[in-house]
Amino acid sequence: MNYGTNTPQRDYPKSWQWKSAYHDFEHVLVGYITAQQLYQQPFTLHYAFVKDVDQATIHPYYFSGTIDSVTPTSDDAGNQYQAVTFHGGPPPTVPALAMVSAASFLGGPLAAESIATAWGSDLAAGGVQAQVTPLPTSLGGVQVTVTDSGGVSRLAPLFYVSPSQINFQVPAGTLNGAATIAVASGPGASATGSAQIAAISPAIFQLNTGTALAAASVQRVKADGSVSFELVYQLDAAQNPIAQPIDLGSAGDLVYLWLFGTGIRNARSVTATAGGQAVPVLYAGSQNTFAGLDQVNIGPCRAPWPAMARPISCWSRTDRRPTPWRLRSSDRPLSFVDVRFSNAS
Repeated sequence: MNYGTNTPQRDYPKSWQWKSAYHDFEHVLVGYITAQQLYQQPFTLHYAFVKDVDQATIHPYYFSGTIDSVTPTSDDAGNQYQAVTFHGGPPPTVPALAMVSAASFLGGPLAAESIATAWGSDLAAGGVQAQVTPLPTSLGGVQVTVTDSGGVSRLAPLFYVSPSQINFQVPAGTLNGAATIAVASGPGASATGSAQIAAISPAIFQLNTGTALAAASVQRVKADGSVSFELVYQLDAAQNPIAQPIDLGSAGDLVYLWLFGTGIRNARSVTATAGGQAVPVLYAGSQNTFAGLDQVNIGPCRAPWPAMARPISCWSRTDRRPTPWRLRSSDRPLSFVDVRFSNAS
């Protein structure tokens, strides 16, 4: 479609009915081949070759597969087609353990002392939450060992274990580079995975995964010196958390934002902007109360705020790119907080 005139764009695909139907058929075809391969079942496609062809040139659409049989067929009108049956290769192997940041649930590198989550199956007999500090290295009969690139193995402090999920802290002193994570949950029961360890791997915790609201708090200091703390969320009619816009208030108010995450404490450089305007970073490091938890304090933000089209809403989104890492607290133009981390000196 030409969205400027809201008329069909005739020189582009899918402008006409037959092209739309072809596109729908393409979705069905891809779904059929994918499903058969995932279940390790053969699949049959129909071709109309006017003459014999080299079977090495016959492919199941954009997929790969090995031909099991070719069955030529003719209809009453003398038209010929070939039913070609394929089988796919073995399904991709899934690692016994998949590692992600416990804050963002995104894959990628982990940082020493950060909080991580291992996903798997039959990892523990049941769900057990740590009840003591310092965190135990054995919980519910489960131990997690991290072996770093230097070959040194350390037991990881454990927050929580269950059959499919383990939350743990990457041990302090774990060297950068490839690491092996091993879960032992009883005599002969184990699972192994791998992860890259980096100096920093910033991620902001989320209040809920549905809306990705950032785990954050607002501190407001009024002109009379009174201090109050505010939430970044509110509950809707169904008691679900939704964004609570951060109002910068009157010209005399000083507003500070506290963000909570992990993988941040080793950053050498941290900068922040709000609505495109630079904001001081007062602190970025360990939260000092909970293991692995990091905190970033930025502010003050004052009203009126240049280029601020609306109050700030606090969302969590991690941009997984090479350093400097970037965390945004909102995806709305002119009203997001952008915090960048770098390990460069």
